[in-house]
Amino acid sequence: MRILHVVRGLEPELGGPPRFVVALTSALKLLGVDSTVYGTEAETGTGSAISAPDAEVRLFKRGRFSRYWPGHSPDMRRELGRAVSQFDLVHIHELWHYPNHVAAGAARRNDVPYLISPLGTFAPTALGKGRLKKGVYSALVDRGLSNRAASYHAMTDQEAQDTAANTSNIPIDIVPIGVDPNEFASLPDPGEFERLYPEVRGKRVVLFLGRLNRIKGLDILIKGFARAARSRDDLHLIIAGPDGGYERAARELVRRESLDSSVSFTGPIYGETKLAALSRADVFALTSYGEGFSVALLEALAASVPLIISRECHFPEVAQSGAGVEINLVPQEFAMALTQVVGNPSLLANMRSNARAMATGSYSWDSVGIAFKEVYERISKS
Repeated sequence: MRILHVVRGLEPELGGPPRFVVALTSALKLLGVDSTVYGTEAETGTGSAISAPDAEVRLFKRGRFSRYWPGHSPDMRRELGRAVSQFDLVHIHELWHYPNHVAAGAARRNDVPYLISPLGTFAPTALGKGRLKKGVYSALVDRGLSNRAASYHAMTDQEAQDTAANTSNIPIDIVPIGVDPNEFASLPDPGEFERLYPEVRGKRVVLFLGRLNRIKGLDILIKGFARAARSRDDLHLIIAGPDGGYERAARELVRRESLDSSVSFTGPIYGETKLAALSRADVFALTSYGEGFSVALLEALAASVPLIISRECHFPEVAQSGAGVEINLVPQEFAMALTQVVGNPSLLANMRSNARAMATGSYSWDSVGIAFKEVYERISKS
């Protein structure tokens, strides 16, 4: 079976979607499924793409309108028209971007079934951003292509509900995204992160790892952390990730809460540095206002780090499995959860064990790859 994956790009700054695509192609390779990935070159032109060792990758030159329509690439459109018929199925990752639109059109014209993974783009918070432009896009550009997909992929029950509310009777397959537990089985010594950031020595470390965007709820995190830090002087918050438009506001909030000595902004971290951060973290925090499904949460679980997450992360299994705490978007609730977790060594140890167990079970890429293969086979035979 040959699958064509279409994504905006593979640069790490694009967050979860490129990491999801690369990991999925590796899981599929083990099951005998061949994958090709089409995307566009990095905007910087540096070619800094995530490596996809188990897929054939074609990154096309961006067109002159890419600043207005992300991923615009006439070269990709021409190649899709020529090559799409060679594949059994096209898997389109995300919506609204140029590659997603031209891939659906090419597949439709060539009678190749296509599956769409919205990856959070149907969440109310995501739809609310640029709602007018998205309405114009749906009416004048998409013109029903999204409603001619063979199926939609949802990562959670909540995303399935959001997808159903924005599509017309299209089948929806619920498959979680996965994580490779082996990547996090042998983490660096925690001292490696302390060497890079000596301010965390002797502290209980709370880690945020993701794009610094308003939707990530950094205001809730920082205000909640400030409340907890007033009763404990052994806490330190690491905010790691690229700026998504909210870093200045986050830094100002840290200053207003008098947390300058208790919060570190590291910028984006990858590879061994990211693993070292996870090794040193006592708690992983994501108080998002809306999340499709976070790769970072799965990686934290695989690294045996307990989670404190908002209900809007749509991951209730964390609390149900005893791998963390689920809270409302209230700073005081975060403060109480953090104080409870770090103040009870036995609870913290149990949560670490439960976190790892989640990552090695149904959320491992071995399980997720099998589920996707079954979806592909059903669609291609229908």
